[in-house]
Amino acid sequence: MLILIGVFAVGTVWLRLDIVKTSYEISQMDSLIRNVKKSNETLSLDIARLRSPTTLKKLAREKYHFDAPVAGQVIYLKEPKELQAKGSENGQKQESDHLNVIQAHPRSH
Repeated sequence: MLILIGVFAVGTVWLRLDIVKTSYEISQMDSLIRNVKKSNETLSLDIARLRSPTTLKKLAREKYHFDAPVAGQVIYLKEPKELQAKGSENGQKQESDHLNVIQAHPRSH
């Protein structure tokens, strides 16, 4: 009988230790999930900020030294006739007879 009580006591202690260990692991995972979610939110905000037109213009101007095109940097090309005909066949509206091609030149220092 004493052996049975001893086995039962050891089993109970082992189960309690396993519960504590598992609870600790769950707590660690919950903390990791919260940190990853917070990091994801921060990165999503950074992406939105970096994609904004204001940020892109500032980056183009300050880091890559691009300016708005001036006279002579924009060249208008006629759209090839086969593309005009293909667009008409598909029922697409032709908004312009020209395509704008912008040649970006860095500012001279």
